[in-house]
Amino acid sequence: MSERITEEGTFNVTDEGQISLDQVKYVPPPPENSPYWLREGDILFNNTNSEELVGKVAYFNLRGKFVLSNHMTIIRVQEPQKISGVWLAFWLLLLWQRGFTQTLARRHVNQASISLARLDSIPIPLPPLDEQREIAHILQAVDEKIRAEESRRQALEALFKSLLHDLMTARRRLPKEFVARFGGEPAP
Repeated sequence: MSERITEEGTFNVTDEGQISLDQVKYVPPPPENSPYWLREGDILFNNTNSEELVGKVAYFNLRGKFVLSNHMTIIRVQEPQKISGVWLAFWLLLLWQRGFTQTLARRHVNQASISLARLDSIPIPLPPLDEQREIAHILQAVDEKIRAEESRRQALEALFKSLLHDLMTARRRLPKEFVARFGGEPAP
């Protein structure tokens, strides 16, 4: 059985820090003790890509067996009693969105990369754990609301296009009473 690995590491990490499975590549699974197996709670950090994409981050919370692309670094919280993984992922995402992680990148011909030493140098404020969890909970709720509204917008847009097509091709007609309110006569 093949396992999943991202085809192009960061194209599966959205600008909002979500993981998209739109592009996956099936590969032979590595040994069970391989460090490339992802675990729920891992933070995926894009260490190599174009300059604008290097430093993208996502919190890994998918079920199933996945392995890591070689353009990503796994960050695992070693002291969960001090730091929330979800909060840390949001913090690193904020640093990417503000362009901070790009300042750490070394530029190559058409790529940029952030070494483990530079990644380790990123300042991480540590509010109390309860506060970290509350911040993460609020941000997750906001993100969920945004996703729901985006889905609603897409559904309404598809409905509009469908109805417009039906009207333009005369598969659907407006009621005579509706047309009369605007002073027009309905077509025969």
